Amino acid sequence: RNRPASSFRSPEEVEQRRILAQSHANLHARSSCSSDAEHASLLVADQRDARRRLVTAARRARGVQFQLPATSFVAVFGSPGEHGYGKQQCDPANSAGLALFRCTCGFTDWHTVSVDSAACILGEAFQPQSFELRFNGQVAEFRGKAAKGQATLAQFAAPSTVASGEKTSNISLHENSERSAKNRRSLDEKASIAVLFAKQRRLADAAIVIDG
Repeated sequence: RNRPASSFRSPEEVEQRRILAQSHANLHARSSCSSDAEHASLLVADQRDARRRLVTAARRARGVQFQLPATSFVAVFGSPGEHGYGKQQCDPANSAGLALFRCTCGFTDWHTVSVDSAACILGEAFQPQSFELRFNGQVAEFRGKAAKGQATLAQFAAPSTVASGEKTSNISLHENSERSAKNRRSLDEKASIAVLFAKQRRLADAAIVIDG
């Protein structure tokens, strides 16, 4: 999900992460917990909370705002910078022309997350796999975006037409529904494996931002 620990970080980036470690978004860091077990339990709970809220938001109309605790946000999306899922930026820092890893608000102003592959953080069953999320420390706004060649749910469910010379043939909604059901079963099977793998990896992760 995040950059490998062996990746080089400049002194400026290390200092930025130290500052973010003192923000309200890092309240569930290891340094704030009495044991590794407590920290692991809070991390898993935050990740589950974020996924539940995101699943609900993805089913609503684009742009609908919803509550999202900062600890749940960072448990999935981490701090500003490049990530395996895509990237996150602090909007005020970006407007000031600062580097992508910079944050000038401490998770109290808008951040924009661009997700290109949600599988590594939310599982393969999560749809859409490509989306944009805005977050201001308390409230989030989900903005789905279909990847190239990927139909939206509405497009997939609607009757489609296939051109053949001047004639067209309609594919029935019933056929689309059967395909959708098969796809869901296939995704569920993959998701069960992905969830187990992701849980193992997430528990092994360090705190999302530098543990103060």
